Amino acid sequence: MTVPVVRIPTVVHVGDRDLVPRATPPNTGSQEGNMLSVSVTPSAWCHIARIGGDRTEISRMGGELVFLDFHKMGKPLRNKIITDALNSDMAKHVQEWQAWGGDEEGNERFSIHETREQAEYETDEDCKAPTPISSIKVSSDVARAWCGQETLHTFQSLAALSFLAFKDTKLDGIWWHDTFDPWSLSAPRGGVFQDRIPSLQQKIIPGTHGMEDEDCFEEVRRGRASIDLPHTLFPIPLPGRSKSASRGEGFTIGGR
Repeated sequence: MTVPVVRIPTVVHVGDRDLVPRATPPNTGSQEGNMLSVSVTPSAWCHIARIGGDRTEISRMGGELVFLDFHKMGKPLRNKIITDALNSDMAKHVQEWQAWGGDEEGNERFSIHETREQAEYETDEDCKAPTPISSIKVSSDVARAWCGQETLHTFQSLAALSFLAFKDTKLDGIWWHDTFDPWSLSAPRGGVFQDRIPSLQQKIIPGTHGMEDEDCFEEVRRGRASIDLPHTLFPIPLPGRSKSASRGEGFTIGGR
């Protein structure tokens, strides 16, 4: 199966000096779930997340880190991941409600809510009524594997399922090439799979003054490509759930 990737020579983690794989998910609301948060713009992320600490440059000797290019996943690949999750009882369809609003500049904004009442409460005056939408909600097994929590907001469902589908392939993690606008709390970011950490080089680097700019992403843009991954069938092994407990064959992406 063809998968979009981005190859990046070095990334930076801000925080702990000694990086070792976590034995269990962190039980936090991290957007990178049970992965090591990284970026190529550490100053921007210190501003966005209001964090500090050591900056660790992460690289691979003689090679590059290869991430799933999350936003470049096409509809066939997204549908494949979701369909296999539905067939394996790791996700289900749910109805949610989209609330509409606007910002100070008149741009239309929306938010997603579990009930119509919640959506109506969040809908701005003079905006259209809440709209029902079909969403994917993952099981508690998937939520625990992703972030250590029992439930997960549906907007993170595809990320959590992609994490489980690709963590045992030759990829090193997942990359979200979000808009670079740190003053609006947005910048590209990635997550490195925990079991890759011991094989990667780590080097403490000094912090810098001032914010990075778009030039930091030139290597990221050049590193975008597609690769073919082995197309093997296997049930997803989830914590506390045996392979035989999954109905169907599970995901069909994987194998080293």
